[in-house]
Amino acid sequence: MPLATPRRLLLFFSTLATLSVGGFLAIESWLVYKRDLASVESNLEAQATLLTEHAELAFTTARQVLADIEWEQNRQAMQQYLSSRPLYQRILGTPLFGGLFVANAEGDVIFTAKKFPADFDVLAQGALYQAHRQGAYDVVGWPLTLGESDRQMIPVSHRLVDRNGEFAGFAVVLLQAEYFRDFYDRVINDSELRIGMFHRDGTVLILHPSPLAERPTSQHELSALFTAKAADTLLVSSPVDGQDRIAAFRNMDMYPVTMAASYSYAAFIEDLLPAFRRNAILFLIFTGGVILAWVLIDRALRVAVKAREATTGAQRRQQETLQLCHAIAHNLPNGRVFVIERGYRYAFVEGRLWQDHPDYNPQAMVGKTIREVFPADHAARLESLVDTALAGREGEQEIIFQQRVFKAFATPLRNESGQVLRCLLLTQEITRLKEDQKALEMLNQELDRLARTDSLLGISNRRELDRHLESEWSRGSREGHPLALLLIDVDCFKHYNDVYGHPAGDNSLQQVASVLSEAIRRPGDLAARYGGEEMAVLLPHTEMDGALNIAQRIHELLAERNIPFAASPVSDRVTVSIGAASMLPVTGQASQQLIDRADQALYRAKANGRSRTEAYREKEAN
Repeated sequence: MPLATPRRLLLFFSTLATLSVGGFLAIESWLVYKRDLASVESNLEAQATLLTEHAELAFTTARQVLADIEWEQNRQAMQQYLSSRPLYQRILGTPLFGGLFVANAEGDVIFTAKKFPADFDVLAQGALYQAHRQGAYDVVGWPLTLGESDRQMIPVSHRLVDRNGEFAGFAVVLLQAEYFRDFYDRVINDSELRIGMFHRDGTVLILHPSPLAERPTSQHELSALFTAKAADTLLVSSPVDGQDRIAAFRNMDMYPVTMAASYSYAAFIEDLLPAFRRNAILFLIFTGGVILAWVLIDRALRVAVKAREATTGAQRRQQETLQLCHAIAHNLPNGRVFVIERGYRYAFVEGRLWQDHPDYNPQAMVGKTIREVFPADHAARLESLVDTALAGREGEQEIIFQQRVFKAFATPLRNESGQVLRCLLLTQEITRLKEDQKALEMLNQELDRLARTDSLLGISNRRELDRHLESEWSRGSREGHPLALLLIDVDCFKHYNDVYGHPAGDNSLQQVASVLSEAIRRPGDLAARYGGEEMAVLLPHTEMDGALNIAQRIHELLAERNIPFAASPVSDRVTVSIGAASMLPVTGQASQQLIDRADQALYRAKANGRSRTEAYREKEAN
């Protein structure tokens, strides 16, 4: 064979191999980029969701205060409620709140509760007053600086109306921006991470940490971004400082507020540079190896084109490839690569994990069996994984060793005839990932519990009752099962508060709530605070007789508690009036019908002397 033919073949395959490896490393770099970008985006999405839930809980807490004021306004008892100690304690004792003020229809401040010196008269005549006067009910205002304290506040306000539906003023709760910043300080574990709270119109409410070079923010840009989608993750040039950032935002469902978490794109790329440099170096090494092999083989071909020289060249290339494998495995930061033969004996060990430990040093492990290196229980799990690979199948396991969590992957290695004599075992430490996942799950569970529970009584709140009612109504309409509701009102509770004081009143409400929880026995039953001293019990799959049995049990259990109330016109102890209603839900009808029926029955129970249960009767209602 002419010498030129093998040389052309050698040049062709060398070029093909170089381009293939270069393409492979380029694809690997691209996949690393996409994987890490997806990881950053996933973390940002999780943080945006967590921050949105936290902020929504804070705004809902403020909205509950405003709802209580509105409730007292409707009952024409707002002035007495505003002068009560519990309201002051609620505002001044909650770290989230910076203050509260109520203004009348003329914009005059009629009540204030504040932690810091401030002139609320100026705020009462400002944009919030104009917005509520023109018909707005709930408003999240622009951030403002309170008095001489330089404390930034976010106003949350609610429109008040009189019995005729006319404008009667408005109430404003001030949320401390510092409260959110303190929480964000605990959340942020990376200097390149930035958290932002924005009004839906593009106004910046909170930006933490503040950028070093902040430019005038375009409200139009931010508003267009937040109104296009309810939630999104994207690479965007920040309207705040002009830097490219990976950002995830999520709009709140109940408030015109958007939470965003972003990470510097430049820092993200900088984190990837070591991997890119490694691949570039590997490509240069491989290219140099290919060129060197080509030169050596070419020199050998010039001496003689023989099979022996060709075999020698192949062996040389194989050796260079093995050295390259050593180099790659040696640079693994928190993992190892093993080649294990039949008999569970290590033939190859490489990786930076535990390289300084005398028992797990790569040189010390080669030639030993798994049981000679690891304890029996861990060795048994590794042997099971190796057996899977030696049987020709891939396998993986999570293994806890020395209080650290490892992910182990095993894959068969076949020879030229297709036989599996060895397997490749890859291990990666994932301890930190597991800890982060567990912490996030626990935090989400706690936030969910707080959002569904009344903080004073320990039973479900009105929001959870409404959600549960809609769910059971839909299920009852599908399955044809009745749904019952009890509305419970503590008799003469205002008089009880006047006689015994609000702390005793709170205690009596807590005992009544405890009685409700004790009276219901099925997992699907729900006890909740309906508002003020009113509570409710939702009873799925229950007709009127069953609802009346539960109501009777509530009266009996409350009588056993024997909460003294000597000044009561009804009894010498605390009693309740109960309205009971039961319906067969029908698709297309509103669940409000069930509430209205129970409310009518409750009204009749109070009109007939209190301390009793009245059931809704269709004929009597008509």
